[in-house]
Amino acid sequence: MAKISAGVGPQFPQVVVLFGATGDLARRKLLPGLFHLASAGFIPGCRIIAVALDDIHIDDFRRTARGALDEFSSRKVAQT
Repeated sequence: MAKISAGVGPQFPQVVVLFGATGDLARRKLLPGLFHLASAGFIPGCRIIAVALDDIHIDDFRRTARGALDEFSSRKVAQT
């Protein structure tokens, strides 16, 4: 998929607050959707603040989010 044309989308960097970030909805829909928008260039400079009742370390959440993308995203994640 091609990148979004210049002038389309937000003019300034965005901050998204994701409530329930460790839940099923976030894993199946919200995280893959945000990844799709960011990788298409629609939300450049986007930062996500993840909020959840679960007490997990940031590295554990990153692994959970990556697992969600591997399992549910239609776009493949580039290896870094």
